[in-house]
Amino acid sequence: MTTFQLHEQLKAIKNNQSPLTDVRLFSVEVYTLIYDNNRYQYEGQLKNGLRHGEGRCIYRRSECIEWIGQWIDNMWHLGTVKWKSNVIDSGRWTGDNAKGSFNSNSGYSFHGEWVDPAILHGQGIDIQSDGTRYEGMFRYGYKCGYGEVTYADGSQYGGIWHAGKLCIKQLDMTELLTMMKQQTNEMRKSTLFSNTLHLIKTLKYFVHGQITHYTHYTEESYMLKMFLETIVDEVLPEYVNIFINDFVPYTKKYQWNILIIAARNGYYKVVKRLLQKFNVNIEIEASVDYDGLLVEGASPLWCAAASGYMNIVKLLMDHGAQVNHLTRNHSTPLMAACFDGNFDIVKYLVENGAILDIKNISHGHSSLMLASYTGCVAAVDYLLKKGANVNLIDKNGNGAVSVKHSAGLTPLMTAAIQSYSSIVDYLAESSATVESIEAYKLLATTYCNKSSEDLVKNVPSSIEAYQNHVECQTLQDVEKIRHNADALHMQCLIIQERILGIKSDTLYNSIRYSGAVYAAEKKYDRCILLWMRSNELLKGVNKCLGYDLKLFAQLLGEMIFNNVEVATKLLEYIVINCKQQLITVKMVSNDHNSNIHALLYMCTLIVKVTS
Repeated sequence: MTTFQLHEQLKAIKNNQSPLTDVRLFSVEVYTLIYDNNRYQYEGQLKNGLRHGEGRCIYRRSECIEWIGQWIDNMWHLGTVKWKSNVIDSGRWTGDNAKGSFNSNSGYSFHGEWVDPAILHGQGIDIQSDGTRYEGMFRYGYKCGYGEVTYADGSQYGGIWHAGKLCIKQLDMTELLTMMKQQTNEMRKSTLFSNTLHLIKTLKYFVHGQITHYTHYTEESYMLKMFLETIVDEVLPEYVNIFINDFVPYTKKYQWNILIIAARNGYYKVVKRLLQKFNVNIEIEASVDYDGLLVEGASPLWCAAASGYMNIVKLLMDHGAQVNHLTRNHSTPLMAACFDGNFDIVKYLVENGAILDIKNISHGHSSLMLASYTGCVAAVDYLLKKGANVNLIDKNGNGAVSVKHSAGLTPLMTAAIQSYSSIVDYLAESSATVESIEAYKLLATTYCNKSSEDLVKNVPSSIEAYQNHVECQTLQDVEKIRHNADALHMQCLIIQERILGIKSDTLYNSIRYSGAVYAAEKKYDRCILLWMRSNELLKGVNKCLGYDLKLFAQLLGEMIFNNVEVATKLLEYIVINCKQQLITVKMVSNDHNSNIHALLYMCTLIVKVTS
């Protein structure tokens, strides 16, 4: 095809005429082919049974709708392509039946694998005309599988794609990012104040609406986290500062804004970006719910301390948060940490100027009383050593020594049971004689129960997932591995499994985290062994494997993306466990559909590997 002929065909397309009209006028034989279960329809010239010459192909199950132009040996060569987005590109394809490149005149290009020139299938790189670059897996023309996208502004996002979208649970990250970037560009281009104000209001209503939606459902906390992280990364502070401190219209009873939500829920990245990028009010007072109680006048620091997020407490303090900010009930962040029983936060706040003996209005409780009530003996010991007044009493006439915590034990009894002899000595001086005597008796029984026979550990045999390590028995054993980071990490898992038992969520979180660390270091075999161990233990106590199977799916996608050979043993293991999980979960939970999606995705990956 000459340049003139191609130009005439392009002109014909614009005039809604058949691009093959000129071909028929010159009496060139034209064929119509329908193949691959009606997936493609070709109309044009053939040579030796292959598409060759001028022709058009219509695609019914692909991101591409139509290709019109010149073919060489069954492959696109030079012409125009129409995408589902109604974008029309003209350009040139080069390559063979397995892979190649397409470069359009608009700046769009693709390099990678395909099953037909328009049907991108396998690993590839997609570069849009605006500079947005996707590198990852494709399936029949759509981004599908593990992939990473880099936008023209340098922001990067990665994960599992489905049908051309990067979705985290039900959150469509692709749509959200596209919308945010478009709105950012509109704001930058806007020259009228009224138009800019309208865009800002639209953005505010959208953000607040999404927060309200996700806040209604506790199971969508992770989606709320991802949504807020995306928002604070993408929006322009000079516009968002107008409403960044506004409360979300949730209910009349509760009042909170983005900073309060992030501090309370432990969204460290969101809090950090808010403090660095926006003009947030770090002392804003919210009305929040904690343990069924309405807390009015709670600051972000109070919320972080009450929820036990030490990293956010430190972050807020580093940015000037007031350590003794009072709620309307005169509760302080220190009192919140004492009630939560978080000794590390208690210690940090005291070291940074927290006042010890403030009492709240409703009950007259001090920080020491609250630590006593929750049975946080370490906090009680620390507060006493720092000079907390043990003689303060609440509105019912109870003091820190006499008040009983939720288990029905006084701080003196709790200290005795946990062998805190120094606290027993301290508190006994302020206690009744009988109670002091009983406490020392209890302390004695605690020591007696720690006989040499009781201290003999039932050490389990070596486990492959833990590199066949066994628990250290002597100081010499510890000395041998003191410089071996891997061995020390395995010791932690071995000890947790023995002491906490296989019903402990803490154990499973530790195993998953250790596996993720190895995966990040590309030590996939180590990660696989640990996660298989976690799965086997979970099955032993009839716990759901849905989350763990999704971890395996993501790991498998990452291994394929990095061209790492996947062992047949692993594939068999995943399929068997998926099958068992589908049978079990269907009867006991609502995660059945989610597990089916995970299984189908892994089956797709397995087909990719085995082929």
